[in-house]
Amino acid sequence: MLFNVVVKSGWRDSNPKMCRFEYLSFCLILDKTLPMKLLLLLFLSFLLLFAACKKDSTTKEEASGVIISGTVYPTVKIGQQEWTAVNYDGQGGIEGTFYVPNINYKKFYTQADLANLKLPSGWRIPTVADFNKLMSNFTSKKDTEGNFVMDYNEALVLKSTSGWEVRGASDKQGTNTSGFNAYPAGYYASPYNETPGNLALFLTSTPLPAAKVNFHATYYSFILSRLYGTTSSDDYTQCFGCFVDGGHNIDSPKSVRFVRDNQAK
Repeated sequence: MLFNVVVKSGWRDSNPKMCRFEYLSFCLILDKTLPMKLLLLLFLSFLLLFAACKKDSTTKEEASGVIISGTVYPTVKIGQQEWTAVNYDGQGGIEGTFYVPNINYKKFYTQADLANLKLPSGWRIPTVADFNKLMSNFTSKKDTEGNFVMDYNEALVLKSTSGWEVRGASDKQGTNTSGFNAYPAGYYASPYNETPGNLALFLTSTPLPAAKVNFHATYYSFILSRLYGTTSSDDYTQCFGCFVDGGHNIDSPKSVRFVRDNQAK
């Protein structure tokens, strides 16, 4: 026998496919009749194997999501960003009233609702720049203000694979190939929610320029839509994924996602 392993505390995991020595206190009892160089080589090989197991475990833990106000939210990495992959459903906000309830819609929020929310380091309410960076992974089209806009097929990658209204042969559910998984929750306009099944409207933290502020809108909104009448924030360019001005861009409660820049390994 070349060596024995003596474990000073119980096995962490009985699954033989996993690293069974991780976080354990152990020692090696070596056969003293073997050459010293061979003993040293065996010992170093064992240490390398042990370190490799620990590294693999850490990598898996980093992909588990983000904890916000005690709740774990799954995340997805898209390009140079990491996004929460479901709508925020924490304290405050408003529960929508739906004719056809959907557990994926969650709550609607305003800027004021989130004013005191403490996010983990690096995480934030997305800005116009954040949503522009998201769209830039899937389109090169821009409106006259320089913001990205997505056509019908490009927007499908951000949409959920169910829940969208299909009224004709040209209507489709999303593909969600990005993992962003936007459900068409609409937005809240008291005492009901508006347009569920037709659009997803998301809060941004970017104020509108003074020339665009009006009695019902002070911040940009990001929209994913199945409606042909949607126009971008330039009030001209047609889009199915873009920042909106006009009727849809109001300060009513909306769905919320969070984002951070990809963390260096």
